[in-house]
Amino acid sequence: MKGFLYKELVQNKLRLALTVLIALCTVFLPVLLVFIDEESFSKNAFSVFVNEGAILRYPLVVLGFLASWIITEWMPSGDRTKKWCYFAASTPSGISGYICSKYIFMALQSAMYFALCIGLSYLLKFICDSVGGYDIPSFAKLFVALYFIQLASIAVDFPFSVRFGERAGGIIKVAMYLSLTAIALLVLKNNPDGLLSGIEKLIKKLIAGDFPSYFKFILASGAVLLYALSGVLSRFLYLKGIEKHSK
Repeated sequence: MKGFLYKELVQNKLRLALTVLIALCTVFLPVLLVFIDEESFSKNAFSVFVNEGAILRYPLVVLGFLASWIITEWMPSGDRTKKWCYFAASTPSGISGYICSKYIFMALQSAMYFALCIGLSYLLKFICDSVGGYDIPSFAKLFVALYFIQLASIAVDFPFSVRFGERAGGIIKVAMYLSLTAIALLVLKNNPDGLLSGIEKLIKKLIAGDFPSYFKFILASGAVLLYALSGVLSRFLYLKGIEKHSK
C-alpha cells in the first residue's frame, strides 16, 4: 500500500498546490477586496473589513468548501482506465490496498485544506488585532465541523464514481443533488423566513461551536464511521465498475 500512497503523492502534486491556493483565497480574498485603495493595510482599511467586508467571508467559506471537495475527489485520468484497474488488482496489495490508499490520501488532503484555513484564519485574526485592535472570529470551530461534513460527503459521493465511472457516476450525483436542491427550494418557497432564519442560526452556532458535546461526538464519529464503511463499499464495487472505465 505504501507504493500506492507514494503514487498518489507524486501524481497529485498539482492538486495539492491547488488546495493550498484555495485555502489562501478562502481566508484572504475578502481582505484583498476591501484593501484595493490608497489606504491599504491602514487602520481605517481594517475597520472597513471588520465592519463591512467580513460578510464576504461566509460565501467564500462555502465556495472554498465546494472547491476543495471537488479537487479532493478528482481522480487522475490514468486511474480511470481498465488497464490500471486490472494492474491494481494484480499487485500484492490488491484492490484493498489501492482503495485504502485512495481514501487515506483524500482524508489527508481534506485535513490539510482545513488545517491551512484554520492557521491562516488565526493569522488574519492576529493581523487585525495588531493593526487596529479589532477582534474577528477565527472560524476554527466552523472549519473543524466542515472537515467532518466533507468526509461524510466524500463517503456518500465517491462510491458512485467507483461503481459507475467518472461520467455516469457524476450524472447520478448531479441528479441526486438537483433533487435535494429542488426540495430545499420548495421548502424555501413555502416558508422562506423560517428556512433562512434556521440557516442563519446554524451558521452562527457552527462559528461559535455552540453545540452540545454529544452532538460534536456524533458528528465526528459518524463521519469517520461512514467514511470507513464507504471505503469497504468501494472495495466491493471496484471490479464491478471496471467496464465503465475507458480502455
